[in-house]
Amino acid sequence: MKDVVPPLLDWWHDLHANEVNKELVDARWPAGPASHPRVIALFRKYYFETTRLNDSLLSGVPQHGDEMWGSEAKQSTEESDGAGPVPPVTLLLSFLDDTEPELADFMRRFDFIPVGEDPEFEEC
Repeated sequence: MKDVVPPLLDWWHDLHANEVNKELVDARWPAGPASHPRVIALFRKYYFETTRLNDSLLSGVPQHGDEMWGSEAKQSTEESDGAGPVPPVTLLLSFLDDTEPELADFMRRFDFIPVGEDPEFEEC
């Protein structure tokens, strides 16, 4: 995501510089540059990947690569703190303040979660 931010900030500044009606720009892009379709697509990609990994952790299915480490790795994973599932929004947004403060500032106005439910109540 960090690689996407600079061009989007340039796009946002150009958009504001060339638009006569700034309020129209802000109404169309309510989360500023964080509401750009590229940000939404990346958020959704990693949201669903986090959900998949969480489901795998909860089902006990080994993660990719874990099967090669044997029982010692399994034992250390079970004993370590934080080895359990992390909600996607927590991982993708809340943890940014501690790990990537500049990206956290960029995403701060990202105040919607672009994930819905299908008729079977599965996230989509």
